[in-house]
Amino acid sequence: SERKKAEEVLAERELLYRTLFEGARESIMIMDMEGEGIGRIVSANPVAAEIHGYSLDEFTTLSLQDLETPDSAEGLQLRIDTVMSGQLLRGEVNHRRKDGSIFPVEISANLIEIRGHRYCIGIDRDISERKAAEKALYESENRFRSYVESSPIGIFEADAEGRISSANLAQAGITGYTVDEILKLNIMDVVVPEYLDMCLEIFEKLKATGGPESVEIESIRANGQKMWELVTGVKLSSNRFLFFAQDVTDRKQAQEELLEMERKFLQSQKLESLGVLAGGIAHDFNNLLAVIIGNIELAQESDFSSAERNLFLKTALSASMKSAGLVRQMLDYSGKGAFEFSELNLSELVENNIDMFRMTVPKNINLKVDRSSDNIFVKADVSQIQQVIMNLLINASEAIEGNNGAIEITTGAKYCNESILSENLLPEKPQPQDMAFIMVRDDGVGMDAETVERIFDPFFSTKFVGRGLGMSVVHGVVRGHRGAVTVDSLPGAGTTVTVYLPLLHRTGSIDKSPTNDETDNISAREKASEARKFSVLVVDDEQIVLELVLTQLQHLGCETFSATNGKEAIDVFMKNPLINLVILDLVMPEMGGAEAFHRLMKLNPELKIVMCSGYKEEHFKDEFKTGLQPIAFLDKPYRFSTLKNMIERLKNDPCSKTGAADFSAV
Repeated sequence: SERKKAEEVLAERELLYRTLFEGARESIMIMDMEGEGIGRIVSANPVAAEIHGYSLDEFTTLSLQDLETPDSAEGLQLRIDTVMSGQLLRGEVNHRRKDGSIFPVEISANLIEIRGHRYCIGIDRDISERKAAEKALYESENRFRSYVESSPIGIFEADAEGRISSANLAQAGITGYTVDEILKLNIMDVVVPEYLDMCLEIFEKLKATGGPESVEIESIRANGQKMWELVTGVKLSSNRFLFFAQDVTDRKQAQEELLEMERKFLQSQKLESLGVLAGGIAHDFNNLLAVIIGNIELAQESDFSSAERNLFLKTALSASMKSAGLVRQMLDYSGKGAFEFSELNLSELVENNIDMFRMTVPKNINLKVDRSSDNIFVKADVSQIQQVIMNLLINASEAIEGNNGAIEITTGAKYCNESILSENLLPEKPQPQDMAFIMVRDDGVGMDAETVERIFDPFFSTKFVGRGLGMSVVHGVVRGHRGAVTVDSLPGAGTTVTVYLPLLHRTGSIDKSPTNDETDNISAREKASEARKFSVLVVDDEQIVLELVLTQLQHLGCETFSATNGKEAIDVFMKNPLINLVILDLVMPEMGGAEAFHRLMKLNPELKIVMCSGYKEEHFKDEFKTGLQPIAFLDKPYRFSTLKNMIERLKNDPCSKTGAADFSAV
């Protein structure tokens, strides 16, 4: 029974050991260490055969010498001697697989004795992957080190206290220290004292955010000279920080030199502007003084009558008043003019001055007014704001350069944020607020950025010398009203100038009274009898002429319609297609008389149209060489009797084809 028990225990232990032996994850080999068969493999687990590329039966026919490579075989005897001496053997060697490939293994071997026979039990681990990883890491480290060492940017590492633990050659070159000297330094040792707080702040930011954080600091080279460094840091761990440094001393010096050049350039520009201003003022004053002095001298002569002397003095006084006006313009330009502020309704101001504004621009330009329907109140000098608008209109007219074009005046109010006010061309920038605005837009030649920068220079012009103080006065007036001016312009794309003024308040819509034209038409319709009258459409951009002809026609018993350009004439006729006669001016903005004539005739080929102009017929007869002809050409100014005879003949014979010659004869 005891023997049976012992056999069972032995069998159980043998099963346990066999299971452990065969199930181990490492290679396990047992080798004979006596006699001529020393190193012969007598037993091995499946892993040992597998990592060497053999079957288990094949593997147990091999010896240790069959697994060794030529380079590892040299140390084989030494390893055997170590094991035979009873020492534990540890190390790394290369083994050869069945296919001849070489792979590294980590070995652990020791001597055991079974029934008086000595064996070596060896445990091997395939470390190919680990070796490959170590090789890759080594290559990566070498590559990174080569990058660091060859980098033109200084790279160094420091702890949280600023103590430097490593640095590359570039950092040594930047600072003038050797690498060994740098490793003995603290960052704070080389920073100019004024920038120590900035360095401490960067460390705190890196601890909190991890970076990257950049700062420009002034530091001290090994030779005592100061330098500028752009330093960028990142956090590696709680007590390790990596920094990248660039010497930006040359760049800082270049920036300072550029700023100095810009300062000198601005100074030269100011001097140039001052020269232009002085030249322009001197030119105008000399002319005025010549008039004043010359007329006073003439008045002093004894051989002139009292009336002639009075005329000389009156002329001198007029020139003196113009001189005073020039002085006022200079004060306005400086922004220190004597302004008389009052509460001003900007929309009403524009509405009341439309006729004056129309007179400011040439006839070939169509002036559109789009004023706000709200009452927009500002605190301003009414005469100065009128002057600003007039100057903007004059500038816009010059930009169109004699061609047909359009100018638009727009008023309104809106909140101006920092983005809008940042485009202000005046030196003072108002705070964001509700502001009223006057915008003048033209479709002229436009300006480049360089010209825009100089538009407020007195007497500056891209066309001719001595234009005056127009835009300079705009600058001074708006500045004196604590406003802003923006300019949007591109060559060939026109210009938009917007003047902003602080808004007092705004109220509801303005009651728009009927225009003179509308009043005339209403009056004519009220006087008309139920029987339809002879109707005439008068088209002329001169308001004075338009009103005169309308009055004459109404006196003759005609029903009248009016338009100020060809486009309006088309609209009026389409709404009133039974109009009998159109008196059409030749030169008008937006659509001239010749084009309007042809379009009206397309609408009604039987329509009677009379063309009139201040030019002689020869100047525009080419417009009517072919196709339909006007029934007459009238030269301005024409007599009322001529108009009366023409209306009477047309009334008596509406279908008459009477030609121009007949009317001329009349």
